[in-house]
Amino acid sequence: MNNKKKILFALGIIVVILLIIVIILELKKDAAPQVSQAPIVNNYIPDGKTASSAPRDWEETVARKEVPVGVKVPEPSDIIPDNLKNEIAVPSAAVSAGSSETKTAQIRIFKIEGKDGKFIPSKIIANYNDIVNIQFAAIDRDYDIVFAGYNIKQSAKQGQTSFIEFQALLDGRFPYYCVSCGGSETNYQGEIIIVK
Repeated sequence: MNNKKKILFALGIIVVILLIIVIILELKKDAAPQVSQAPIVNNYIPDGKTASSAPRDWEETVARKEVPVGVKVPEPSDIIPDNLKNEIAVPSAAVSAGSSETKTAQIRIFKIEGKDGKFIPSKIIANYNDIVNIQFAAIDRDYDIVFAGYNIKQSAKQGQTSFIEFQALLDGRFPYYCVSCGGSETNYQGEIIIVK
């Protein structure tokens, strides 16, 4: 074999080897698990503004809005995705409070912190007729918390925990906020959602 044939043969082998490597890499890439970049959906409070079909005997105001269809009341065993942990409050306990004609009411115990210029987590969700117990801790300064729709106000000094408890006898979405921090126009606000 002359030198030209040897060089062409060697180049042919190199091309074949390169093609095999490219094919193997493509097969490995296809076999690798695909990581989805889709955002995590909030299964507790849907984005939809669809009105519920349940009749109501009240009109919306700034302090009381309608609950969208499909809002899910969290249970103590629920695991909240990391991107929603500062938003959705999971009760530390939910125990039977007796029964009514339609369903069993529960005592739901929530922990909320006033910290870094906001309430964490910011949304409390409970069922109509539940007894809502909130342990409100002021972490980095003095806070107060006002539930305008329920006419409740409680204060906590830095490092203290105050307790709020009421029966959820009004359904709807109600803002809550810190008056001494600037009121409802600041980041010191949240929402309590009572599902009927």
